[in-house]
Amino acid sequence: MNSRTSTAPHGQFEIELAELALGLLHDSERAALLEHVSSCEGCTSHLRDLDTVAGTLLLLAPEAEVPIGFERRVLDMIHGRCSSGPP
Repeated sequence: MNSRTSTAPHGQFEIELAELALGLLHDSERAALLEHVSSCEGCTSHLRDLDTVAGTLLLLAPEAEVPIGFERRVLDMIHGRCSSGPP
């Protein structure tokens, strides 16, 4: 067995590892995958790489300004729905 094979992630976990790195897995799915990662060198290495990429992508994303008055419009909408009673 070569070193590439011994550290390669399991194919069945490719998508889940990416979702974990992006913070998209929750609760039992996250716990189960983290349990596997803790005992699998290949998945640990791959998750580390994905975490690095995810962090870099966040730094490259353009900043967006919230439009003036956005917060007020949202709060007014929420207040209007709460004060008018159930739909």
